[in-house]
Amino acid sequence: MIPPPPPPSATDVLATNATVSRWQTLASQVLEGHALSADEAVEVLAAPDTDVLDLLQAAFRVRRRYFGRKVQLYFLMNAKSGLCPEDCTYCSQSKDSTAEIPRYNLLRRDELLAGAAAAAERHAKTYCIVISARGPSEREMAAVEEIVPQIKQQHDLDVCA
Repeated sequence: MIPPPPPPSATDVLATNATVSRWQTLASQVLEGHALSADEAVEVLAAPDTDVLDLLQAAFRVRRRYFGRKVQLYFLMNAKSGLCPEDCTYCSQSKDSTAEIPRYNLLRRDELLAGAAAAAERHAKTYCIVISARGPSEREMAAVEEIVPQIKQQHDLDVCA
């Protein structure tokens, strides 16, 4: 259930236009408490390139109402790089990639803790620990499970892995 929106402000009023786009109409409905249907969400995702600027402006109205001009920072730590067994041709992390990227196994505990400290210093909301792999090995999972409580104890960060 979506919480009721805060009362509208003067900044929520649309700029004067000869016509109001589908995206502006949808944004107005959301600001009035309407939850997007699955079909409407798909419509947004399938918007043509020519609608991007208008869609961004409509989305900005909704974001501004609920979050103001604040942003949430997510700090991404590449904890294992370039050693993925997959052969995704588009990905520099793939075993078949010839991209010149660093290749290393799971970072040491002190490196992951240093990354968390850097995230906190930069006022990130979330510290994301990611690896190049089909999925984490038991050893990698155990290492992450062990360090997350320490990160959360030392820093006011959400952690995703």
